[in-house]
Amino acid sequence: MTVKKQAFLGFSPAFQKIRLGMRRHSGPFPLLSAYWLTASKKDIPNFRVRLMKEKAQRLSGPREIAGAFAGAAHWYGFALWRQIFTLLCRHGRAVKSSCGMGIGHQLLELVAFNLLWQVSPRVWYRYRLYGKPSRHHFHHLIFGHDLPCFHDLSNRGTPGAKQSRHRIDNKSSFMDLVSASGLPGIASLDVIRTPDGLTRLFDAKLPVFCKPAMMSGGIGCARLERQAESWRLVPLNGPAVTGRPAIISYLTLFFGSGPLIVQPVLKDHPALATLSGNTSRLTTLRVITGRFRGGSIAPLFARLEHPLSHGSAIRSHPLRLDKTRLDSGTATLFPKIEQMIDQALSMCCQLHRDHLALRSVAFDLTLTAQGPCFIEANYNWNPEILYRADLACGSDSPGERWLAQCTREL
Repeated sequence: MTVKKQAFLGFSPAFQKIRLGMRRHSGPFPLLSAYWLTASKKDIPNFRVRLMKEKAQRLSGPREIAGAFAGAAHWYGFALWRQIFTLLCRHGRAVKSSCGMGIGHQLLELVAFNLLWQVSPRVWYRYRLYGKPSRHHFHHLIFGHDLPCFHDLSNRGTPGAKQSRHRIDNKSSFMDLVSASGLPGIASLDVIRTPDGLTRLFDAKLPVFCKPAMMSGGIGCARLERQAESWRLVPLNGPAVTGRPAIISYLTLFFGSGPLIVQPVLKDHPALATLSGNTSRLTTLRVITGRFRGGSIAPLFARLEHPLSHGSAIRSHPLRLDKTRLDSGTATLFPKIEQMIDQALSMCCQLHRDHLALRSVAFDLTLTAQGPCFIEANYNWNPEILYRADLACGSDSPGERWLAQCTREL
C-alpha cells in the first residue's frame, strides 16, 4: 500500500496525529465547571479548586484558548452526544432494571454531570454514579480530564522534578539513564536524527523495531522486516507498508518531534505464550510506582498487557501486588514469571527512588528469556486506572492510599 493511498484512507502518520490531537483536545471547556461556585462547601475538597485554577493558568495565550474552544466545540457539538447515545444503548436498560432509573432520567443525569462537573458519560457508567454511595464520593476522585494538571500540581516544588520529566519524556535519554543505572533495558542499535539517515535501516540485521523518541500512543512505532525480495514495515497502528521508497516516505513524517530510535526485536518469555496467544508482538508489563510521605517508593499498580493476534488490541490482566496472581483470568503465572515480575517491581522502585524526583512514574517493561527489561517510562498516566484496580482488588490498596495523600497535599 502506497503512502498516498494510506493518507486517503486515513492511516498515514499525519492523519494519525490529527486524530490523536482531536481526541486529546476534544472535551468540556476547561473553565466550565460548577466547582467555581461550590468552593466554600465542606463536601467539596480543596484540590478541586486548585485543579480549576491550574487549568485557568494554562489558557495563557491565543493558541491555548483557541485549542480549548475548538475542543469544546467538537465535544458539545458531536462527541458528547455520540458517547451518550452509544452508552445508553449499551447500559441503559441494565441500569433501569438495577436501580429503577429510566432512560430519560439517565439522559438528563449524563448531560448535567458533564456540564456541571465535567464528568464524561463513560465515567458516569464506569463508576456507577447513578448509585448513592458513588455519587457522594465522586468529588474526591481524579479523572482523565484532570490531566496533566494533577501530575503537575503533585510535583510542583519538588527539586529536580522538571529534569526527571525530561529524562522519561525522551525515550532515548530514558534508556541512557537505565543503562547508567546498571539495569536491563532495550539497547538501541541506532539513533537516526535526520531523514537522510533512514537508508541505514536497510543495512541493519533484520528484523528491527523503530519508534520516535518523543511520541506516545504507539504513533510511529513499527517493525521492519524483509520478506522474500521485498521490504515490509508493520506499524502498531495501521496497515503494513511495503517497498523501500514507501517505507522511507512513511518514516520521514515522524522527524518533526525528534530522532528515530532503532532497536532489536525481542521475544516474550516462552511461558507467556499460554497467555498472549504466541503472537509476534511483545507482552508488556505496566508498573506504576509512587512516592509516599517520608520518601518511600512502592508499587501502586501492575498489569500484564497481552497483544491479540488482530490489529492493535490488547488483553489486560491486572496483578495483585501482594501476590502475582492473575485477577482477571483462571491461570496462575508460572513460578519463573512470578519471580520475574517481583524482580521487575524491585527494578522500577530502585530506578524511581535513585534517579527520578517525581511523585509517580508509569514504567513499561517486557519479560524475556533473559529476564525483565525496561522499554520506556511515562509521566502523564491516568489515575483512573487505580480506581479500576481498587474495584477489582479491594479497598486500602497502595494506589488508594497514595491518591489520598496526593489529594490532601494539593
